Amino acid sequence: MRRQGRGWIGWLAVVLIVITGTGIYASTDIWATTPEPEPLPDHLSKASQALYRSAAEGNRQVVYQQVQQLRQKAAHPQIRSKGQAEGWKEVDVMLGELTAGLQGASSVHELRLASARLSLAFDALSGGHEAAWRSYYPLIREDLSRLAKAWHRQTADYATAALAVTRGMREHYQMIEAAALFQQNPGLVRELDTSLQYIAVQLETAERDQQRYASVTRSIQSLSGTVDRLFQTPVDSMPDPAIIIDRGKMPLRFIFMLAFLIVAVLLYAGWQRFKYDRERFTKA
Repeated sequence: MRRQGRGWIGWLAVVLIVITGTGIYASTDIWATTPEPEPLPDHLSKASQALYRSAAEGNRQVVYQQVQQLRQKAAHPQIRSKGQAEGWKEVDVMLGELTAGLQGASSVHELRLASARLSLAFDALSGGHEAAWRSYYPLIREDLSRLAKAWHRQTADYATAALAVTRGMREHYQMIEAAALFQQNPGLVRELDTSLQYIAVQLETAERDQQRYASVTRSIQSLSGTVDRLFQTPVDSMPDPAIIIDRGKMPLRFIFMLAFLIVAVLLYAGWQRFKYDRERFTKA
């Protein structure tokens, strides 16, 4: 009986060695044929930050190369599955404009602004509630405060001053537009832009017709609510972050070995239990 048990264990050991050895070669083949890992949102964020630094330094040749590399990374299907589709449309437009600007006569300031917008956009893909574009909320709230003060002040140029603030506020909006489109409802994002354009038209008219005071005041109050909804609405469209397994820390052969040992122990325990029950039944 003991000989049979020892023989059975020996047979398991032989099979284990064979499977483990096979696992070693299988793991080598799998890792050798595994394609390059797809770019992650963090990769895009780091690449866009490097692009911003190069743009700030005014190195147009390096910036051009980095833009092309960024476009290649951003075209990966796995990356495109993250964030809102409207955000990707805006990013594609920005990348195209940046390329055209590099081939044209865009200034260092224009290149820096464009690269900053891209950096904010790609940060939004993985930033969640902590995305950098959300830090613009206090700035835009300050714009709103300045707009209201300019509109209500008792000077002849109140409409002109309010219009200047509105244009500056729209520049701030344009900085975060693509980032917000990645995370928020596109209609809510576009609503802010539409409201700013509408107020600008009202203020241009108010410069010639000062009888629209109440209408512009209501528009400013409505704009305030739009800003709050845009920044305070919870992010519910971002996918959960992917769980990345470091395969280098868990070789495939070890997985084979561990699984086989577990199965072997269970089989042996079950066989011993069956043999014990059979012998007890025979004696009875």
